[in-house]
This record gives sequence, C-alpha cells and structure tokens, in this order.
Amino acid sequence: MRKHFLLILFICTVSALFAQTKYSKDFSKKQNPFILKKINHQQNLDSRQLISIPQNSIYYSWDADNWKTIYQNEYQYDGKGYLTMQLMKNPATGENCKRLNNYFDQNDHDTLSLLQVWHDGTWIDSLREINRYDQHNNNILHLNEIYAGNTWVTLSGGEAHDLEYDGNGLIKNDVYLEWTGLQWLKSTIDIYTYNSNNQILVDSSLLFDNGVLTSAYRTIYHYNNAPTPLCDTMDMQEWNGESWGKSERMINIVWKTPQMDTVLSYTDQQWAYQSYWENNFRLNNTILADSVVSLEEYYNTYTTNWELSSRETVFTDSKKNNLGVCYETWDGDLWQIEYELRYSLAWNGVDIIEKLLKVRDLSNPEYQNVEKYSYSNFLHLELGAPANIPETVIKIYPNPGNNILYVQGNKNNEFVLYDLTGREVVHKTINDSAITVNTSSLNSGIYFYRFLKNGAIIGSGKWVKK
Repeated sequence: MRKHFLLILFICTVSALFAQTKYSKDFSKKQNPFILKKINHQQNLDSRQLISIPQNSIYYSWDADNWKTIYQNEYQYDGKGYLTMQLMKNPATGENCKRLNNYFDQNDHDTLSLLQVWHDGTWIDSLREINRYDQHNNNILHLNEIYAGNTWVTLSGGEAHDLEYDGNGLIKNDVYLEWTGLQWLKSTIDIYTYNSNNQILVDSSLLFDNGVLTSAYRTIYHYNNAPTPLCDTMDMQEWNGESWGKSERMINIVWKTPQMDTVLSYTDQQWAYQSYWENNFRLNNTILADSVVSLEEYYNTYTTNWELSSRETVFTDSKKNNLGVCYETWDGDLWQIEYELRYSLAWNGVDIIEKLLKVRDLSNPEYQNVEKYSYSNFLHLELGAPANIPETVIKIYPNPGNNILYVQGNKNNEFVLYDLTGREVVHKTINDSAITVNTSSLNSGIYFYRFLKNGAIIGSGKWVKK
C-alpha cells in the first residue's frame, strides 16, 4: 500500500509540472492554486474578471526534519493571463535550473508545453506535452514525450481522435488511434446517435483487429421525462459474434446542472448466469459546502445486503480552492485512512502567500510535510471581454403565482411546464419576447419548467402555484 501510494504521489507530482502551470479558458471554474483569485472575487458588469497571479514563488521540499529550498520560480504571462513561461532557478545562486514554456495557438488552446533543463550554459529539451483541438474545442491529440538523445519518445498519452460531426456539431463518429511507437494504428471507432434534445441515445464501439472492424460493445442510454436531464439507466452490451448480449448496467444516474444542485449517484449491476441482474456496487456523492463525499458500497450476494466499501472526500474552501483529498476503506468497524493529501493556504488578505502540502497513510498515520510554495509580487489582471447582453432574458413571474403566468424569453424559444410526475402540462413557443399562460386548470403545487432553444435546454427552474 505504501509503495502504491508513493507511485500515485510521484505521478501526480510529475503531472503537476504541466498541469499546475497552465490556465484553462474558464478562470472561474479552474480549481488550481496557481490561479489566485481575490477573496471577494469580483466580476464587472461587462463580464471582465479581476484575478491576481504570482510573479515569483519559492518551492520547498521537506527533508526529514526541515524545509529544503528547491526552486525559485519566476512566472511570465501574456495579455490574457495565460502563463507562457515558468523559470526555475537555484535560490542560493540564482542559476538557471529548469524552465517550462507554454505555447498557444490562435484560439488560445495549449498546443505545446516544453520542459527544459539548464546544462553547461544552454537549455536542453527534456519533456513535452502536446494537445491539439478541433473547431468544436474537442481534444484530437494528446502526447507526453521525453527527449532521448536526438529524438522524442512517447512516454504516455499517445492517443489521437479522428472526429466526424453531424450538422449540429455533435460527434457522429470518433475514430480512436493509438501510437505504437512507430505508427498510428486505428484501435476503436465510436458511433453516436442522439435524440431530438441532443442527448446521446447509443454509443456503439467497434474494434479494429488486424485491420478488420468488428462490433465490440455498446452503451444504450434511457431518459425519463423529468425536468432535469435524468438518465434512468445505462445498458452496456457486448457483442458475442452473433448478437448483442447483456453485460452491465448502471441505474439512477442524476446529472448535476447549473440550475439545480443534484447529487450524482448510481448503482452498478452485472448480468449474472445469463438470467438476472445482480447488484455489484453503488456510488453516492454528497455535495457539501466545503467538500464532496463519494461513498462506495458493494453488494454481498451471500447476505443480500449492501456493505460499506470505501469513500473519497475532496475538500475545498469557500473560494473553491482545492484543499486536498482523503481516501478511506471500511474495515468492518471503522474507516481506515489509506492516504490523505491536505493543502493549507495562507492569505495576506488579498492573495494566497503560501501553499503547504501534507500527506498521511496507513504506515504514517500522522501528517508528514511534503512540499510548500511561498508566493510574492503578485500581478493583478482584469481579464475577459465585454459580454453581449441579450435584449431579453428568460424568466417567469409571478412566482409563486396563481391563474396567470407571464413568461419572458427570446423569440422562438420554447417554454415547457411539468408536474411532479414529469408529465408535460404546458408547451408554448415564444413568438415575440413574452407570452401569457393560463394556468387556471392546474392544481396547486410545485411545477418545473424548461426553456428550450433548438431542442437544447437553456434554462430551467421551479414554479409554485398557490
């Protein structure tokens, strides 16, 4: 277990060389300590965001009983706040050690992150990560490579996608290619079919075997009529050479949407003895103010009872900064911490000035220091562009209401009202910018509504009739 944990930590640390030094296009959602938001995150009326990011930091590694300085980091950014270079120097001498260069294409996608080491007065290539995207913002190439001698060798990743779309920009076919070290080989092809709401109905996977394409497995999605994108069941089926056979299914899946805080939960079942569905395990996520708890239980076929198995807790602060993760297993009486990583952040009132990482596991139940960052000289940027505010906004009123409901939206939007059983009780098209709906025939109670644009959900909520 200890070796397994150290391997995970090593992989995470190596990945952090790339992942922690780049910015996503959505600054407000990225949970990354390098994106140092102000305590009271501000957003102007024209949607520009005020963020503060470090220009300098010092990286420390814990050495038995004291902190050892490893790197002094200097950061450079472009006008959009994207990190273009992280320079790592020896804190004692100021001499160059490593640098990470990030290159972006015209659409602000990361196309290349190059890690170099300083040797005999020059920069030597070491590692690189390549990501490429298509016009629909889908990743079509991912490579992690190491420079060996005079050539680049694939370290991990080695995957590419040849995507074909239908008229709505939805993925129709995804041909997955795998890098063998010498050439790209077609591995699988996924074929997607959708319903009128652009929800996936079937994901069929075909397998390339010596260049021959054969059926492999498929996933079938079943939706109900609730006002949230609710998937009752996902059926996974395998091809036996002649027909599709039952294999596995997941039930009770609820998607978390921006409009509703819905807990994601599902139960996994296996098709047993070619005759009935048998419970396998289930997962429940509980979303709290400062954490998300994922509880996994397995089904004991001998006692026919659900029994605790493991749980994972992801910690965040009020500003959604990542504060660590804890993975535990149930021993029959108590929860045992397999491993836990905890970050603590120190603030000066505006910016994060220190980030500390500690870990513990079964072999070391007390927290052990691992690494620390100290930040200074922050750069405060106002990012984004003025938003195009539509002339009309989608809303309903009064809420609670009675016999008349006023609906405001954009032209050609559809307004749909459902009762608690998911039955559609009102379906109207907004011809101008607003409509009046007669609700006198509806019983008092709670209803749910959706605004649709070309079949896609653009807004939803709850309406109460008094």
